[in-house]
Amino acid sequence: RFCAIRTEWRALKAARPTFVPARTVARNPVMRSPMALDRIQIVAEPAAQLLDAANAAYGLMLRQLALMSDEALCPRELRRSVGEQTLGLMHLVAALGTELTTLPANREHPDVNAGITFTVSRSALSFQSPDSAAAIMAERYTEIAARLQSLTVHMPDLKRYAAMLNDFAQQWRERAGTTKMKTPATPPLSPLISTAISTAKKPLADAPVLAAGKVDVARGTAVEVRFDHSRCIHSRHCVLDEPTVFIANKPGEWIYPDAVSAERIAQVAHNCPSGAITYTRLDGGENELAPLVNVIRVRENGPLAVKATLIIDGQESRRATLCRCGLSNNKPYCDSSHVAANFTASGESSTRSTEPLAARDGPLEVTPLRNGPLDVRGNLEICCGTGRIIDRLTATQLCRCGHSNDKPFCDGSHALVGFEASGAD
Repeated sequence: RFCAIRTEWRALKAARPTFVPARTVARNPVMRSPMALDRIQIVAEPAAQLLDAANAAYGLMLRQLALMSDEALCPRELRRSVGEQTLGLMHLVAALGTELTTLPANREHPDVNAGITFTVSRSALSFQSPDSAAAIMAERYTEIAARLQSLTVHMPDLKRYAAMLNDFAQQWRERAGTTKMKTPATPPLSPLISTAISTAKKPLADAPVLAAGKVDVARGTAVEVRFDHSRCIHSRHCVLDEPTVFIANKPGEWIYPDAVSAERIAQVAHNCPSGAITYTRLDGGENELAPLVNVIRVRENGPLAVKATLIIDGQESRRATLCRCGLSNNKPYCDSSHVAANFTASGESSTRSTEPLAARDGPLEVTPLRNGPLDVRGNLEICCGTGRIIDRLTATQLCRCGHSNDKPFCDGSHALVGFEASGAD
């Protein structure tokens, strides 16, 4: 077959010397600012939006392939339908990839076209249960279908792909028993969830709830779960990873700690970036340990996600999301104000030249300065959203006014813009 292709190409080249068998496409393009000078960043529209959709479809395809290999989550009778969905995603990725090669990538490189970067999130979590898998897949298919529908003005053929993905989403909703779900509001409970709740030994109804304040406490047989409303940024790990435990938007009692094992609840808490969910083992099991590496992850257009032996105002915690848009009403913590404000700040700052730290753990003290930045003292690695190192240091000041030209670091812009926030003098 390859010999036949070569023969055909030679014949075409002989008949038409100017014939080129491929489009001029960027080599190993990137979505963020390139660290290497020979890399091209795809920023021209509509290529950038189509690329985002292509990468989302590619990432979902990989997750679905992984799902197919787990018989506990994908029994044999589902393999055919899941396999057909995966093939549908492959066709979508191919169609988007082909279209991208016809579009300019960057105005600074007018003769170079775009292509897929195959960028996927490194923080994608494994599925915890059949119901959480179904809920996550339904949500992702719905979100990507909506994005494709919005891009049909650039690529009309995406309309049929959007319809295909909406059909896949419905199949997963039926699998999870959520066929009546029309909005992101809480769906009807599936039989699996209903059974887990009804058989739980001590649901929240028997648990002490703090009437005053914003902390819910649910005490089960093996673990006590605490939920701090003021810290939650709605990352949704709890309601997606363990929907039998956390029943979102349910009036009254909504946390059922006996629905799954204490280990699974602990995993949800460890994945909660804001620290809104914490737990105490009652069965003699190990509580959350201090991290081996203190890390701040810079979220794209969002807060600073901290995982460390964190000390703020004398209080120690393991996880927190700290405001960097300057608009939170719960400073220094994020309250998602950046979403309504359309805050824009890259999570992909350049890597600074740095040496590995002698120690990577230990106390990390964060002090909000009055009308100024976050003063940070302790061993710390700052990473971008994909895990790439931005800097390693033991002392720094991080922007929290939202105006620094050197984000995530402070450059004094807070004084120029008149930023006001309580803190230490």
